[in-house]
Amino acid sequence: EGTLDVVLANIPAGPMPEGLVHEVLFNTRSFVLAGENHPIAKAASTLSLPEISAAQWALVSEAKGPDVLSYLQQADGFDLSRPALETNSLSLVRTMLLSGQFLSILAEHWLKDDLEAGRIVRLPVETMPLIRPAGVMMRKEPSRAASVALFVDKARAHAAGWSSSSV
Repeated sequence: EGTLDVVLANIPAGPMPEGLVHEVLFNTRSFVLAGENHPIAKAASTLSLPEISAAQWALVSEAKGPDVLSYLQQADGFDLSRPALETNSLSLVRTMLLSGQFLSILAEHWLKDDLEAGRIVRLPVETMPLIRPAGVMMRKEPSRAASVALFVDKARAHAAGWSSSSV
């Protein structure tokens, strides 16, 4: 629509729409997560996707469609077309994970403090982590606004420091 000058987000798979360019700044790593008190939180062996699909799931809705889920749905026997909870609130998904009754799949940086403290754990699931590029998307013709250039420069600098420290 031409209403945005720059977007910082996951880079969608496939070609960019005409008139847009992107720059990858870092990679996000998504894992299947559980609260520390979930019955399978201490799983020692690798879990298959079909094994965990029957669990209750709390998922964050994605604006352009659930590309993480579409990737996972390729596994035979894995169906999350009807999660127990689907929301745009990361805070609510975090609360549901901490309850010990739900699983979710999220990029680890969203719950860094909980992962480091052990309140939320990464499950040993086949095909994980799911690694996706993230960065800036903008028009091919640069904006004349100095604020856009400053934003992109700051995003680059922050991403350089952030990606060198992982969870």
